[in-house]
Amino acid sequence: MNFISSPITLEAVSMLQVVFAFMTAFGAVLVFHVAKFRLLALFLGFQSVLCVLNIAENNALLGEVLITPAFTLLFGPLLYLLVSSLTGCEPKVTVKTAAHFLPALMALPFTSQVQAVVLVGSVSQLLYISLCFIKLSQYHTLLKSVSSQADGYSLKWLSMALGVFCTLLVLDLVRMNTQTITPLLIKKGLYFASELVFFSLSCYLIFKVVRSPEVFGDIKRYQNLLNAPQNTVQDDAVAQTIFAEIERVVWHEKLYQQPKLTIVELADHTGLKVRDISWAVNTVAQRNFSDYINSLRARAVKAAIETAPHSTMPLINIALDQGFNSKSTFYNSFKKEFELTPMQFKKQLISRGSGS
Repeated sequence: MNFISSPITLEAVSMLQVVFAFMTAFGAVLVFHVAKFRLLALFLGFQSVLCVLNIAENNALLGEVLITPAFTLLFGPLLYLLVSSLTGCEPKVTVKTAAHFLPALMALPFTSQVQAVVLVGSVSQLLYISLCFIKLSQYHTLLKSVSSQADGYSLKWLSMALGVFCTLLVLDLVRMNTQTITPLLIKKGLYFASELVFFSLSCYLIFKVVRSPEVFGDIKRYQNLLNAPQNTVQDDAVAQTIFAEIERVVWHEKLYQQPKLTIVELADHTGLKVRDISWAVNTVAQRNFSDYINSLRARAVKAAIETAPHSTMPLINIALDQGFNSKSTFYNSFKKEFELTPMQFKKQLISRGSGS
């Protein structure tokens, strides 16, 4: 989003920013009542205030006073805190957290140097976005290590949105630094397009959070359990023994049919340590916990199809009965395990039966 006041009053952009301000304010009110989305509400509120200030500055309602350039230094920290909260690491209000916002306060006396402040702010945003990508990567890696419903808690949509915003930010920097040589009509069009894309991203963020509000909580607890000292001697024979026990319990007691099975629940059920289970699965199965459980579910679906190949029950219903929680996860896991889609396997089975 453009954070500097434009020397040109753009009615279309001003109208878009009015809509943007109302939309983000409404979104903030909509999610504020959910404790885990308070930072999202703060982020949306920030966007709403920014839009109002942009309108005021673009129409000279504040005279010569400029505030929005300093906001470029607030965006990055707020975005990083938002991503941290969505990945289950609820940030605490500490001196260290507050320090992230000091550059914005320090920039206020220098907002008349618009280009310089915006440049520093843009670099800051790119750095914080990089930290967001690292945080999301760590979240997804840990998720696959501890939950059999990793895809259900996935935040890949957020990674995609960050990627789009990062691209937009770079293009906006180019646009702002070529204003003196850009024709007026193109300048207006690029400014409006920039605002429209950012408006769309914010709408998408609200939609995804409201539509898929479930996040995997207690990340730090799982991280600590995985990083706990391992008393078991790391030997292949020991790994095979532990894995055999895991396989026996999960397969014969059909624990894989629990859609939200976690490694902690399996540890409680078997009496094994979380770290030992993770190590044995990684060593013997050569997979993370999520992929391993989904492979067992795929095997169970295959067995069900073989038992009744002419059944009219939809394959997705069989998959749901075996613990899968989405069609895409089911199809991808089945094809990865057997190199055929479920439907291809069923047709092949029926064909063989007819031939015999």
